[in-house]
Amino acid sequence: MADFDGTCEIRCAGVTGDGRALLELKGNSPPAFDWSWVNSTPESTREVMTVALTAVASNKLVYCTITPLPMPGTSPIVANFALVK
Repeated sequence: MADFDGTCEIRCAGVTGDGRALLELKGNSPPAFDWSWVNSTPESTREVMTVALTAVASNKLVYCTITPLPMPGTSPIVANFALVK
């Protein structure tokens, strides 16, 4: 089971040297978390970046599943990443 499953604010997005999307997210749903960097899997970079840049440009929230919960010392991975209407 995922450690976070809910809506997030997104502040910025980019691509790492190894081809993963890198997102700065803040969790709004319990268990909420402050601004943290989260990676995608290499296979989902294109789709995650499309949603991320759309969300940033339109000031929308995103829905995502993140494992493990973002906190210092973890390398969280995002899945089920979608734009919230």
